[in-house]
Amino acid sequence: MPKANKVLVLFNMNEDQKKRLEAINPNANYIYENPDTVTKEKIDESDVILGSVAPAAVAGSKNLKWLQLWSAGSDRFQQFGKFPEGAILTNGTGGYGLTISEHTIAMIIMLKRKLHLHYLDQLEGKWGNGVGEISSIYGSKILIIGLGDLGTEFAKKAKAMGAYIIGVRRSQKPAPEFVDEVYTVDKLDELLPQADVITVSVPDTDATRHLLDKKRLGMLKENAVIINVGRGGAIDTEALSEALEEGQIGGAALDVTDPEPLPSDHKLWTLPNVLITPHSSGNHNLPETYRRLIEIAIENYGYYTNDKPMRNIVDFNRQY
Repeated sequence: MPKANKVLVLFNMNEDQKKRLEAINPNANYIYENPDTVTKEKIDESDVILGSVAPAAVAGSKNLKWLQLWSAGSDRFQQFGKFPEGAILTNGTGGYGLTISEHTIAMIIMLKRKLHLHYLDQLEGKWGNGVGEISSIYGSKILIIGLGDLGTEFAKKAKAMGAYIIGVRRSQKPAPEFVDEVYTVDKLDELLPQADVITVSVPDTDATRHLLDKKRLGMLKENAVIINVGRGGAIDTEALSEALEEGQIGGAALDVTDPEPLPSDHKLWTLPNVLITPHSSGNHNLPETYRRLIEIAIENYGYYTNDKPMRNIVDFNRQY
């Protein structure tokens, strides 16, 4: 694999991070730019880009050899379908597990303890009469659909809080020590009726589209809660709305929706057993997330330069 000549860096690196990056290949030309103002000319000139750009910005590039995204998802590139032939695309998997797993825990606690209902009383200056029976993560059976970086980090935390963890992944592999059972997707119909909590953290692919459809939502316990931090298309939005409105399931916390953004007149906004956040669980507001993504980029640059296997290479056939 040839060494990079022109490296366009769109991460906001500090001086120490820049020195570590440049020490890997001192002969390259490093260009540090703001992703919001970088020109098409500089993108076209670069053979390595560290940081995310729009798919159209690199379509047809004759120089690009490798693009390192800061996003974990690469579905925009799958949908655009014009990534330069022969170039490598890697994503930011491994950078978001901490922040998204904490977000997931927070949403589950809010729903199980009905804290959002207390907040609604607060907005009205009302002491309230309580919210009735609540439940706990402790003793809950949690079904994690998507046992990758996000699902694994969440599993560690939920297990430490006393939950029983069942993981669902694309292929059968041994269960980590903090996961009680692991199955492949073909067992999903058997597992859904057992779950108190279902978390969804899968990429957007043909295989995951409406993975939770009307039929499968109908298999859930009446008090089950769903948390989606992957992609909105994994759940049939209208079927979920109906199940929530009719009390077929206990609640949902959605960081992603289909469509996205969710239209302002959609009934999900008004349901009392729904929490909606604007695809923000995995943003860069937590400084540690951004630091981890820079570390992934620097590490991968070292692998690229020294012709070693790289992390997080996107397989366009697999769609992630």
